[in-house]
Amino acid sequence: LFFKNKNIDPGIPTDIAKINAETIVSAFNKIGCDAFNVGEKDFGLGLNYLNNLKQNSDFPYISANIKNANGSYMFNPYKIVERNGLKLGIIGLTSVFQLENIQVDDPIESLKKIIDFVDAQSDFVVLLFNAKDEDLKKFHNENLPVDFVIQSKSKKRSNDGGKKQTPVYSCGDRGKYLYEFDFIYNEINDVFVDIALHESQIKLMDRKIKNLKNPKSHNSNTNANPEEMQKKIDNFNSQKMKAENEIASAENKLIVNKIALDKTIIDDPEILKIVDVGNRKRSLIPNPPHGQPGHRHGH
Repeated sequence: LFFKNKNIDPGIPTDIAKINAETIVSAFNKIGCDAFNVGEKDFGLGLNYLNNLKQNSDFPYISANIKNANGSYMFNPYKIVERNGLKLGIIGLTSVFQLENIQVDDPIESLKKIIDFVDAQSDFVVLLFNAKDEDLKKFHNENLPVDFVIQSKSKKRSNDGGKKQTPVYSCGDRGKYLYEFDFIYNEINDVFVDIALHESQIKLMDRKIKNLKNPKSHNSNTNANPEEMQKKIDNFNSQKMKAENEIASAENKLIVNKIALDKTIIDDPEILKIVDVGNRKRSLIPNPPHGQPGHRHGH
């Protein structure tokens, strides 16, 4: 959340990084946040500075596998949030990284230790995972009672939650899109159908059918068998119909909306004030002498 890099140079880069991080805290305090999962880069200026940010934050920091040197949790491992009569369990995890005076346990083993306890208190369990892809694979293999995963530590911008039992979404790394997830349910304990996944399948089948029906796409194949082509079309239509039926028969639905954060989005004046304060602080930082660390041409 706070830093672009896990190691930040001293001097002016550190000064700028602190202003940026404090601006983010002030903005999140105003916007509101139910839970923030601590990741590796959040320690970019060390544990003491992160604790300073935490003290000034009006939102909870969570992590189920980041511990101090004595093996005790540094942050609450999870947060239970109540919404409209439902209890949402939010768990934080990160892939293992090395840092002095910090112990980072295996994320999947850490999750297994608390998941039943959190699940028993929750109607719906969300995992915030600062995860390497190999740890996500381990997670899927365990078949744990987690309903939904949001992955950071990934540059991917997901179109759907994937084909595994638990949907996993990654929102990218540039902050250009806001993801809105709507969970529409009749029975909260039933499986949620990822509508975006089946819509992607329908679009894919439509493209394949269109290509087969287009003479230009198979002109080079003089031995094209009409019967074989029809079998393929029938197969694609069957897969398309299956996806349509999954959507139509879903009792519980997960619907995703990606909102481009462009000029059509109206800025909140209160947040702009917070950003302007940060900009003014950055403008007061003197440029370093030519050739010194932190110097660069232009702005």
